Amino acid sequence: HQQRTQYFPQEFVLPAGPIFNLVETFVAMPSGKLAQPLVTDNKDGTVTITYHPTETGLHELHVKYNSEGIDGSPYRFHVDAVAAGAVTAFGPGLSHATTGRS
Repeated sequence: HQQRTQYFPQEFVLPAGPIFNLVETFVAMPSGKLAQPLVTDNKDGTVTITYHPTETGLHELHVKYNSEGIDGSPYRFHVDAVAAGAVTAFGPGLSHATTGRS
């Protein structure tokens, strides 16, 4: 029986712009693969971006509005397995992050 590595979902609340359809995001994983996080319109000029990691290591969240990177993008964050219990997010413009929710 092989144990599957588990990771906490990563959630970021970031300022975007007034038109939700102009928000574009992707996550660059340590392996070089790209992932599409879930983006939710908070209807207040911000979006909640939820990403479910599949790899350990340094990730980059890229956020664009109207094809231009928003201030602080890309946001870098480190993912460890759940057992390790350590996740950090850093970068200018990161206004809010929530971890450990499912």
